[in-house]
Amino acid sequence: SAPMEVEKLKTVPSTWNN
Repeated sequence: SAPMEVEKLKTVPSTWNN
């Protein structure tokens, strides 16, 4: 919910997203 969490998800590599 916090912007910090969102930024972390954005910085996460594609492998993590997948």
